[in-house]
This record gives sequence, structure tokens and C-alpha cells, in this order.
Amino acid sequence: MFNRIAVSLSCVCLLAGVLSAQPITAGIDYPAPYPVPFVGYTVSTSDPALCAPGLSPINFRSDLAQYKFCSTRNVWSIINGSNAAVTGTTGSFSSTLSVAGPTTLTGGAVQSTVTSPFTAFTTYVAPGNLIAPTTVTDTVGEYWSQIFIPTNATLTGACLLNGSTVTTDKHIVFLANAAGTIIAHSNLTSVADSGASQYQCQAFTATIAVTGPQAYFVGTQPNGTTDTFSAYATGGAPTNYGTGLTTAATFGTLVNITPTVTFTTAEGPLMSVY
Repeated sequence: MFNRIAVSLSCVCLLAGVLSAQPITAGIDYPAPYPVPFVGYTVSTSDPALCAPGLSPINFRSDLAQYKFCSTRNVWSIINGSNAAVTGTTGSFSSTLSVAGPTTLTGGAVQSTVTSPFTAFTTYVAPGNLIAPTTVTDTVGEYWSQIFIPTNATLTGACLLNGSTVTTDKHIVFLANAAGTIIAHSNLTSVADSGASQYQCQAFTATIAVTGPQAYFVGTQPNGTTDTFSAYATGGAPTNYGTGLTTAATFGTLVNITPTVTFTTAEGPLMSVY
């Protein structure tokens, strides 16, 4: 009887020892993201073989005081402590990602539908078009409006909503970043206005890749004082919606703008980018 009890206890102890040790074995896909039996497993050097063929495990390097995990097959990534950033990896999460604080997407956000045949973003749209736009007569200078671009995109050009008078003037269209630096523009010789009360689109001299979500400014530079275009009327946009006009520019020579965070009536053209 005593021998049977001793043997049973020995088996239990042996089983417990096996369960607690559980060495990381090459060729096994361990569960992610934090396989509990392996947290605290100590290694002294990176061993890429442990990553084949799975995308786990996670273990702890006591010599570096860092967590180590397989982000892609045969590639090790390092986390500087349990709460630091993961960099230099490409992959996907198998479960919901929860971020406690603000997140800066330095690489932008990719559009979820990449097969969409047409991408366009517009300046501020008043809910239900409650406030009709006002008509502005051209002034030599640069007019601009803030535009929010929610995802990464490659833009071809910009469009301006013409007014009812389109006779002799021309308009250059441009795009500026949040700092006010012009990063794209149409041909500096421009083309004659056409299409009363319609959007007139012009291609940039070259396509431009923009990063979103981020604020930009889209604007126009007319060459005369005859034609008209549509702009936001009083009450047509929030008070902190950035619009502006600079008369420092002469037609054909664009100057960087000074970003604005206030709305000024009749200075913000209704525009879009595509």
C-alpha cells in the first residue's frame, strides 16, 4: 500500500515538473499573444529556429531584460520592456487590439477598399446645405480652405466650384500640407475658366501621395478680377474652420500659405481633391 502511494506521488510530481518546464520546441505554433506557460522562459541568444513555422512564442531575455517574440517566421522582434513599442515588423493581430492612449499613425492609414475606382475628398460640407455658398469675385492672390484627408491616398488634382461668371479669368489650384507648404499644384499657366456653377478640375503637374488622417489646405490662385467662384458664406462653416487669403502672390508664382484656424467669410473656396 505504501509503495503504491509513493509511486502515485512520484507520478504526480513528475507530471507537475513536465507541465511547469514545457521547453519551447521548434516547429510548433504556440498560441498568441502571451502564452502563459512560456512567459519568463529565459534564453541568452536569439534563436530564429524557434520561430519556424509559427508566429509565436513570446519569451523573456534575462540578459537584456526584454521580451522577445516571433513577428514573422524566422525573424525576432524585441519589446523594450513589457509595455514598449514594437517596430520594424509587418503582420496582423489575430484578436482585437486595444490602445489605451492616443495613437500617432506615422505611416498613415491605408484605405480599407483599395479597389474603389475613384477617391475624392472635399472641403467642409454644411449639413443639409443649410447655408448656401456665397459668390466671390476673383482677386489676384491665393484663397484656401482646410481639407481633412482621412486615409493615405495618391491624388491626381483638385477641383474648384466655379461661380456664375466664367469669361476671361484663369485659376491655378494647389494643395498645401498642415504647415502651409505647397506640395502640389496644377500647371502654372492654367486654363481658361469654364462651366458656370460647376466644379472645374485640373490635374497636378505630378501625382502626390498624401498621408491620412491629417489636415491639409486646398486652394486656388486666380489671374484676374472678373470671374467668380463659390466660397463659404457667413455661418456656412464653423468658426474654427481654417480659411484664408493672401494677396502677396502674383499669378504664376505660388507662395506658401500661413495656416489658419479661424473661418473668414468669402475667403474659403469650395473645392475637392481627387
